[in-house]
Amino acid sequence: MRETVAVLDTVALLGYLDNTARGLGRSARRLFERARVGRVRLVVPTVCLFEVGQLEERGRISLTVAFERWCDLVAQAEPLLLLPLERAHVSEARSLPALRDPFDRLIAGTAVALGVPLVTPDARIATAERVAVIW
Repeated sequence: MRETVAVLDTVALLGYLDNTARGLGRSARRLFERARVGRVRLVVPTVCLFEVGQLEERGRISLTVAFERWCDLVAQAEPLLLLPLERAHVSEARSLPALRDPFDRLIAGTAVALGVPLVTPDARIATAERVAVIW
């Protein structure tokens, strides 16, 4: 079984699926390369799917397939593990009051609960206590 090494935030998930290195930091790029060859597994909190849906509704992003199909593709993608929101994730999210955005808090809380870093370019999250960040 592959080791789960990180949680992806929504920006990182979109970058991973687009297979784009544009804007990726060196550490994130190396992690994505390891994932693509099947050496590690990356967690996608289900809240990321909802955030993508909202971004699409507001016209901030455009998906190449219908949203429901896109969600199916994420769920089937190797080496991604779609992880439902759990009570421990919510508890950890509540312990991160410096993060005002509820999506950021839930995603970061998931990483903290799992004891793995969060892949994100978000500088606000990078300064939050208890959240290890890869980018």
